[in-house]
Amino acid sequence: MGFRLKGLLTVFLVVVLFGAFFSLIFLSGFGEVVGLVEEVEIREYEGEDLSSINDFRENSILGPQYVDMQNYSLVVEGLVENELELSYDEVLDGFESVQKVVTLHCIEGWSVTLLWEGVRLEDLFDLANVNSEASVVIFHAYDGYSTSLPLEYILDNRIIMAYKMNNVTLPPERGFPFELVAESKYGYKWIRWITKIELSIDEEFRGYWELRGYSNDAEISAGKPAPTTDFANLPRFTPSPTPTPSLSPSVEPTNIPTPTPTQEPTSTPSPIPVSGEGSLPLEYVALGIGVVSSVLALLVFVMRRK
Repeated sequence: MGFRLKGLLTVFLVVVLFGAFFSLIFLSGFGEVVGLVEEVEIREYEGEDLSSINDFRENSILGPQYVDMQNYSLVVEGLVENELELSYDEVLDGFESVQKVVTLHCIEGWSVTLLWEGVRLEDLFDLANVNSEASVVIFHAYDGYSTSLPLEYILDNRIIMAYKMNNVTLPPERGFPFELVAESKYGYKWIRWITKIELSIDEEFRGYWELRGYSNDAEISAGKPAPTTDFANLPRFTPSPTPTPSLSPSVEPTNIPTPTPTQEPTSTPSPIPVSGEGSLPLEYVALGIGVVSSVLALLVFVMRRK
């Protein structure tokens, strides 16, 4: 009886040693696996049904942008006492996270209602210490897009700059790293791929679509803005097949690109880790090896006892 107990203890120790060794390998990637689990899209929040993040239509001026995160920074400048240049992580870690269920209405006639998570612009402005004369906030994007909103509107509505939708980090086509949640405004004010925020007094500033005739107010209650397509003094040209926009481009009326069909991505891939596309994650391979090794150790022990 003592011999059998001793044998069982030996088997147990072998299994534990092999399991512990390969578990270390597995756990080294466990944080990433948990991150993926946490980023499952939710479709209901506090009793309210949500649209899917896949319910959008692609209508950006140059197609989805793939931001080079190694060189990315969010710049806050203009009429501020302290200009900011923040990394993606500094924005996420340095400011309070806020969630809002907001509906985006596109002038094309479709809409989506999602749970947006991000940071309040007023918190960024507090850190930058905005000058009292500032009245306009001008936003610039990675693809050269721009738009503007009154500072008063942003503060009164506590507008956020989102980095998640429906609990999922913004995919590149939805504006990673940041999209403006311009509630009560039409979708062309919801600028994606934000690189620079400029505080200004230039109330005559007009962004990409506003220069093409869309209302600068963009209030949904005011009805659908009617675009003007006749701009004799606004040269049109076809962008390069492989655009390489600057990090914080400034778009002038003389060099605004005309929308072209969606182009293939030419930069870095999605920031969200993807598994199951043609290969098995290493963590699961390591776990499998650990299990197989433990079974083999058990078989060897049994064979030796015979």
